Amino acid sequence: MKHPIGYTCLFCLALLTHHLLAQSAPGFIIHGAIYGAKDGATVKLYDLDAQHTIDSTRIAKGKFILKGKVDQPAVCWLQCENEYATIMVENLPMIFESPLKNMFLEHKAKSGKEQALISEMERRQYPYNKRYLSAFDSLMHDLYSSDADKSRLKEVFESSQDSSMKIYVEFGKQHANSYYGQDIIYRNRKSIPHDTLDRLYKAMPLTLKTSQKGQGLKVFLYSELAQKGKPMIDFEVRTIGGRPFKLSSLKGKYIYLTFGSAGCGPCRMENKALAASYSKLQPDIEIVTFSLDRHLTDWEKMTREDKISWYNVSDMKGDGEVKNLYNVQSIPVAFLIDRKGIIIERYDGYSENLVHDIEEKIKQ
Repeated sequence: MKHPIGYTCLFCLALLTHHLLAQSAPGFIIHGAIYGAKDGATVKLYDLDAQHTIDSTRIAKGKFILKGKVDQPAVCWLQCENEYATIMVENLPMIFESPLKNMFLEHKAKSGKEQALISEMERRQYPYNKRYLSAFDSLMHDLYSSDADKSRLKEVFESSQDSSMKIYVEFGKQHANSYYGQDIIYRNRKSIPHDTLDRLYKAMPLTLKTSQKGQGLKVFLYSELAQKGKPMIDFEVRTIGGRPFKLSSLKGKYIYLTFGSAGCGPCRMENKALAASYSKLQPDIEIVTFSLDRHLTDWEKMTREDKISWYNVSDMKGDGEVKNLYNVQSIPVAFLIDRKGIIIERYDGYSENLVHDIEEKIKQ
């Protein structure tokens, strides 16, 4: 439910935005209010690409301030308790207001042109998001009167989510010359027809083409990507201890190459499953974990907590060339490579049968 006083305040505060935006600052500052949040509640700003908390603070009298700096406009989650809102952080001031409940749907944010884009996209998605979240809540809490009613809710959930996703992807195509549009296109590159993706990429300004996602799109469009039945793509990076590592140095052995990060729950589950079975697997296969973390502290924490004792490597670039050459979009993604260096299986996501599947593949 919207907080009437809060949203009246939003428009009052919005009058200050022009003045705030005019002030030159080396980074961003978010002046926020979350209605319904208790004093002392933690607010975090989480960078989705870096999978890292940029800043955090605590609510005081319903308000908070977050500060920091981003290398380029970044898609972030602003999190409080179990709620979150998606915002576009630029190195500019931002005004943020929301009720705590349904923050994903009901938040309001005002900043630069990139945030204006995400606000417009969310406005278009709003009726569909509201519908599918309501249906999801009813399904999760068994709030249906019959099997027929349950089937109806499932249909509402799926159709509304599908409509919301179509709006999202089309919005990215329409605004491909923005950081937010490029982010949408990059995240959905596999589902966009190749000729359409090629046209969108070629029309991007140089600043976007040379960005990390722009370089990733270039690799995806014009490079030969790793795939089942093809030779592995060699790379040279460093281990967590700083030693050089080359994938081809393991040729002649079976290799399980997996991509993940500290902020990925299923990745952590995979790590722990591999750790529990490592002594059993190790004589027959070499495991290589490729961390997509950009912050060494996150990588080290994952290594320590998940007991990773096998090859543990990274280029510390997140969306870098190796990730793109192996066509990694969502994680975890892993590749089983035979003794001749041929990729014999690709694994998308984590399964509890993973270790058994690896053992069976090696026996064949």
